[in-house]
Amino acid sequence: SGMEVYQPLVAVWLIDISQGLGWLEQPPRSGLEGAFGNSAFIEVTGLTDLAQLFSGIMLHDELAAMPDVEVAPGQGPDTIPEALYMRYLAKRASAAKPTENELRVTPALQRRMIKAMLADCRTRWRRRGLRSALPLFRNIERLDQLVSLNDVVKGILAFAAALAEFPRFRRALSPSRIACNDAGMIRALSLATGYDEHIVQAALRRDGALRASGLIEIDHDDEPLARKLILLRELRGVILNPLAQDEELSHQILHAAHKGRLTLHDFPHLKKDTELLTRYLQGGQEHRSEGLNILLYGPPGTGKTEYAKALIHALDWRLFEIAHADSDGEPLGPRQRLQ
Repeated sequence: SGMEVYQPLVAVWLIDISQGLGWLEQPPRSGLEGAFGNSAFIEVTGLTDLAQLFSGIMLHDELAAMPDVEVAPGQGPDTIPEALYMRYLAKRASAAKPTENELRVTPALQRRMIKAMLADCRTRWRRRGLRSALPLFRNIERLDQLVSLNDVVKGILAFAAALAEFPRFRRALSPSRIACNDAGMIRALSLATGYDEHIVQAALRRDGALRASGLIEIDHDDEPLARKLILLRELRGVILNPLAQDEELSHQILHAAHKGRLTLHDFPHLKKDTELLTRYLQGGQEHRSEGLNILLYGPPGTGKTEYAKALIHALDWRLFEIAHADSDGEPLGPRQRLQ
């Protein structure tokens, strides 16, 4: 699926973040035109009226590259189109036409126009809504079955997926390649997900499900927002795919374990442990527990892996393998374990 089917979501995200981060009051170094009049922002929001607002300032070839955009007749570089003023700032349809002085471009008038346009655009996209059965949302629910994700984590993951998959969205979020620190990233994610900043910050903890699983990685350097939140490589190009079965997604990030060479009969000395673990695992499945943890401890070569494989085989469950060390025996981080 392309960005178009997700546009009601990414457009609202972009509008909320641009206003919440203060682009209107303190625009990036490229000014209001660079933040709101660039082609990426206009294409993501679908707000071609922004091009009309800046048509006296924007480069002609940039305007010409945008579909369905025409420069209003008689519009000079120092005034805005009368039709735009009437559409967004006139209090009533029968209001008197603005004077030439009222149409004269000033930073204050541009801000008023942009704010009104964004509010109108946001309302229209919200009314349009999204289908919950879109592949991105279904795949995030599949990941939830693997690593147990709460709603705020799902929202952050959806945002990271949009950054990874939609280049126009990335460009629109980084006018003039403005750098963003961790606090700015958390603020942006708070605006996008609707959760308080402290809740977002907690979801991004190193030991939280999102980062401990390796689904995303955070760049703590001051970088454009689009480079701060990095989706797991194996999910890029896959997370938007309409997959028929849950296993199709899990197989992208997890690897099925090879069948073991032993059975539980080869571990008679662990009979009591086997009975206990079998009841524990079956009880967890029966009660749909979100996670069960078993620690098998012992020196290398004592059969821990073979015992785990035999136990799962006896239950007729699927077993996936996650690497724990590299070829030199050095421990792997969460992201490397899934690669």
